[in-house]
Amino acid sequence: TAKERADQEWKSKGYDLDVRKQGETERDNRARVAASYANAAAVRETANATRDAAKTTARAGDEAKLRQEFADLPEVKKFKQAAPAYQAVVKAAETNNPQADINLIYGLAKLYDPESVVREGEYATIANSQAIPEWLKGQAQRLVGGGRLTEATKRQIKEQAKIRFDTFEGDVNAARKSYEGIASRREMNPENVFPKIGGGITVAQPAPNPAPKPAGGKPSVSNW
Repeated sequence: TAKERADQEWKSKGYDLDVRKQGETERDNRARVAASYANAAAVRETANATRDAAKTTARAGDEAKLRQEFADLPEVKKFKQAAPAYQAVVKAAETNNPQADINLIYGLAKLYDPESVVREGEYATIANSQAIPEWLKGQAQRLVGGGRLTEATKRQIKEQAKIRFDTFEGDVNAARKSYEGIASRREMNPENVFPKIGGGITVAQPAPNPAPKPAGGKPSVSNW
């Protein structure tokens, strides 16, 4: 009948409405779940970033402490003084004049007593140092009297300078090896812990003896 058909049509529309509502509800639920997952992921990322930043800051502080501890080692302090002194000897050996003789004496004296205040022209400091051998003091006195270093003496100075420098270098390398193990175990960047030592000086090997040149005048010293 017409009434039955109308009832059936009404029920069908109602069913369709319920289906649509159910679908909308499911979509809303899925959207809420997705939003919840995204929010949780963002929270985790923020937490991880905060943790990583704190870890980086802590590591930087640890690196600074270890770097300072390494720099304060006696071996490192001596090497910082020895490196430029040795470089001065190498450079002076390439020149044949009175001033170069002075630089050779001064450089080797510094290598024998790197933590002293040996300065060019201060013979008294060399003479009073217990660490500097008598033969070197004698050569310094020779320059005071206007003499010059012989080629044999220059070779001896270069050889002794190399020996002294190698000793300091060996000591500081041994210390660094020990501290590199500490840095590695703590996952530190070695470049942040071990900067260049000695002002970044690249130490060269002693140059061959230069050919003798005519020399005149006396060393320009004030206190010798």
